[in-house]
Amino acid sequence: MLTQDTIEALARRLYDARKTRTPLRHFSAQFPGMTIDYGALGSIAFRFI
Repeated sequence: MLTQDTIEALARRLYDARKTRTPLRHFSAQFPGMTIDYGALGSIAFRFI
């Protein structure tokens, strides 16, 4: 299970990658237990950065 801090950190990485146009590896490679639900949470957190 991902913590709220981890989700926010991933959202920050998404934001920074978008801003700098830098590609990222799939987060699921780093967090094999990650599900689509966590992806949705990351997208929601991304909107508030």
